[in-house]
Amino acid sequence: MEIHGIIRELEKLPASDLYESNKAIMNWVRDGFLLKRDDHKKKDIFIQLINYEEPEKNTFKIVNQLEIQGFERRIPDGILYVNGLPLVVFEFKSSHP
Repeated sequence: MEIHGIIRELEKLPASDLYESNKAIMNWVRDGFLLKRDDHKKKDIFIQLINYEEPEKNTFKIVNQLEIQGFERRIPDGILYVNGLPLVVFEFKSSHP
């Protein structure tokens, strides 16, 4: 399936250069990208991850206190998802010591 091609492209991004990898992903989020079809007889598809022309057609969700396990366990105060993509992480600070 073509979704595996997108995942392969993401996996190719180097973890050693996080700045450049994040920049590439944000370019895909901002500008979209051309998906080359596995079946070369089919036309390539332009994928736009966020609808900027009609923002109300996007799906927005915010999740509170979701545990994330990576190199270490984190529980951010909130995560904003747009069309299923985690785009913003919130860490709120208390004004009371």
